[in-house]
Order: sequence, then structure tokens, then C-alpha cells
Amino acid sequence: MRQYRTTMFMSLLLGLIWISSATAGIKVAVFPFQDLTNGDNGVNWLLTEQFQHDLEEKGLDVLSRQAVISFMALHRIRTLGQLETYHISLAKKELGVDLIMLGTVCQSKLTPAPALTVALYLTRTTDNRTIWSNIEDICCIENRKLLGLNEPKSLEELSPMLRHNILATWPTDITAYTNKQKPLDIEKAWLHPTFVRSGQEIQCSAHMRNLWSIGNQPTISLKIGEKILPMKKMASEGFFETSWQAGNEEGRYPVSLFIQWPDGKKDISLIDSYFIDNQPPDIDLKLKGTEVEGKVTFDGRIIIMPRLRVREPITHWSLTFKNKNDKIMFTQETKGFPPAQLFWRGTDNNGQRFPNGDYQVTIKVWDRAENMAEASQWLTVHRQPPKIEVKATVVGQDLVIDLLHEEDIPVAFWQLKFRSANNVILKISEGNSFPAKILFPLSAIKEADKIIAGDITIQDILGNQTRKKIKNLLAMDTGEQEKDKDEAWTDEF
Repeated sequence: MRQYRTTMFMSLLLGLIWISSATAGIKVAVFPFQDLTNGDNGVNWLLTEQFQHDLEEKGLDVLSRQAVISFMALHRIRTLGQLETYHISLAKKELGVDLIMLGTVCQSKLTPAPALTVALYLTRTTDNRTIWSNIEDICCIENRKLLGLNEPKSLEELSPMLRHNILATWPTDITAYTNKQKPLDIEKAWLHPTFVRSGQEIQCSAHMRNLWSIGNQPTISLKIGEKILPMKKMASEGFFETSWQAGNEEGRYPVSLFIQWPDGKKDISLIDSYFIDNQPPDIDLKLKGTEVEGKVTFDGRIIIMPRLRVREPITHWSLTFKNKNDKIMFTQETKGFPPAQLFWRGTDNNGQRFPNGDYQVTIKVWDRAENMAEASQWLTVHRQPPKIEVKATVVGQDLVIDLLHEEDIPVAFWQLKFRSANNVILKISEGNSFPAKILFPLSAIKEADKIIAGDITIQDILGNQTRKKIKNLLAMDTGEQEKDKDEAWTDEF
């Protein structure tokens, strides 16, 4: 038994010595992992540090986090999850690293059950080629155990399991990969579109630099999850393509180029990912203006405020005005995200004013998968100038003026100026409600003066205004009708 233990110990010791010797002198830089659950440029420091530790356990010389951050800051690298060829070459020159590990956290959720998906790939700095990649996803539901004993219940408990699975395919002799060129040589790969709805067609093309001899032609396919999809060779040398329809289940789907050689050897390289999104944006629309009897009514401008209840990228949006007969009076479509506020000043596409009436305002937005959502509200345009009735009677030694207004739109203010025959202002009366009664003492004018002119201005809460000039208020008491009345609506908008 003692001899067996001694033998086992020596085997383990030799194994550790072999691992250390196989990786000794190989320097690797682990760049911050992109975390798509926190936006296109989110970062997951925890997993980055955990994988750094895992590589150190393998005997690799791992560059410090501070050195990596300083390198990124110096060269203004702001995008995570990928590196340009130029920056990979600089990392070799300035940092002295042989390998660069890049990672993307594709999924990190707590509900309805904790789940984690990570994609890793290792790049060789000598020729900027990917020498290893792997994608793994793990979920608490898939790791249920009998009686629930030692069952993972959180992301923290899932992380070690995922890291173990994803590193299980790590090359046994990494020195072989750092010192020789990989047979798989991809010039460029295209995946379009990357945001789709279920049932929408997705296309993928790849251009390979390699020209293989007859008998050594590999089978080139795509690996999407566990599904292998053959690629068709095109007429142009080195070009391959295929297409498929997006499935029903929403989420992110990494796409890798899968190469199988005649001798049975396999290579895999991550190309890109696509998202299946069937949910339209959740949008709300609010109109801000003067309310009359519960209706938002035009008062020189209407503030249109679209709001996404759940913020997400929007590719384009449109705004449309229709009348009650469903006729389009105004429309505009613009790329990008709609602004928080839009100001409409009551005109159509040709700059003409909208006539009085009710109009439906509709905003539509489209997300990256072309899911469309819309929201609508009604508004009223009322440009009718206010009407006023004026009555004048002489009661004793006073001229009594009665102002009457019976329209639905409330009045903001009114003003009456009394003027003498020689245009001298005798009195100014103002108010904001009707009916109104104004007394003017006749003793304020000369006995011989038989003319008291009146200038009346009235404006409603929408800004519509009427001005009325009466040459002689005293004449109205005799029953004479004014022949020359100047009533004008002033549009100040």
C-alpha cells in the first residue's frame, strides 16, 4: 500500500512537472471580458480575474491586469471582445506576450433560473491567428441533482463548473500551437443580419486563404449551438456560404466555423453571434399642451414626448399626423433613436397650417431586428378667434358697457380702452372673465363732446386674439349700428 501511494505521488508530481514544462515561458494577456448583459461594451471583471487564475494554474505566465489596462489606455482601445490586427502586433512588441485571451459573456441571468454563457478564444500574436476557441453555457436547471444536494443555485456556484467545462478542450501542448502555423486560415467571414426575428433568413459567408490539394479538402460547416450546418463551396476560389432560418427561441446564438479534415482532425473558430428578438419595443406617447375639456389643444406648439419603457437600441422611427378621415397630413421618418421631446408648431410638410379639427399623432419605432411598435394620441387644433358681444347704455351720469362671451375656449384676458375724440386715453379696464360690466362716468368728458371711442382686445388661452374698434360707444345706446368695425385675429405663432 505504501509503495502504491509513493507511485501515485510520483505520477502526480511528474504530471505537474510536465504541465509546467509544456507551458513554461509562454506569456499570455487576458483582456477584460465583454459582458453583453450590460450593453455592447459592458465588462465582467470577476470572470476575467477567475480565468486569469485558471491560466496561472496551468503554468502560464499571465500578464497583470494593470499592465493590460495601461496598454488599452495608451492605445485608446475602447471596444471589448475583439482586437484589431494592429493592436495584436503591438501587444507582441510592447508587452512581449505570445497569446491573447479574449472573452465574451453572452448570457448572465438570475431569473427564472441562473444561467451563464461564455465564449473564449485564444489568439497567437506572432501571426494574429486564433489557435483555440470554445463556447459553453450552463444553467442551474440542467444541473439538478437527486434530493437537491450540492445543487448550484447561483451564478457564483455556476462559474467554477462553466470554467471547468470550457477549459476542458484546452490544447494539451500549447507550445505546439504557439510555434507553428495553424492549418485553418480565415481571410474574412460575414454574418448578416445579426439581429433577426424568428423565421427570418440568416446568411453566412467565409473566405479561406488556404488552397488545399485534392484529397486533402476539408469539410467546412457552421456550428450553431449543437447544430452543424454544411457550407456550400462557391465558384470563387476559397469562398463558402450557407443560409438558414432563425428558430423560435429568443436569445443569443454564437456561430463558429467548423472544419473537419480527412484524417479526422477538427478545428473550430468563433465567427460572430446573432440575436433572435421577437419582442417589439415598449413605447408610450405623451402630448403636452393646453387641455380644453380633456383634449390637448394646439396653443402655438405641441410638445410630443415619446418614451421607451424599456430602453433598447432603435434603428429608425417615424411620426405621422392623420385627420379623422384617416388622411395623412404630416409624416417624417428619421434614423436613430427618437429625441425625448419634439416640438410641433401646427404645420404640415409644406409649411401650411393645419385647419381646425382633431388629429391623431402616431409614433412608430423599429428595433435592430425590425420589430415595430407604435403609440398614438389625439390632439385638437382650434384657430378660431374669440367672439365678443358689446352692449352700451347710458344709465344716469354713467356709460355702462356690457361685454359678453359665450364660446367654449376660456379667455386669457380682455382689455377695453376709452378714448376721446382727439385720441386721448380716458380710461383702461381689464379682466379675464365674462360677463363683464364697466362703468364710465360721463363727467370725465366735456359736455360738448359727444364721442367716446372704444378699443377692445380679447385673447383666449390658446393665443387666438380679436381686436375690435368702436368709433363711438355713445352712439350704440341710440341704436345706431357701427358701420366700420375692424375685427382681426392675430396669430402669434
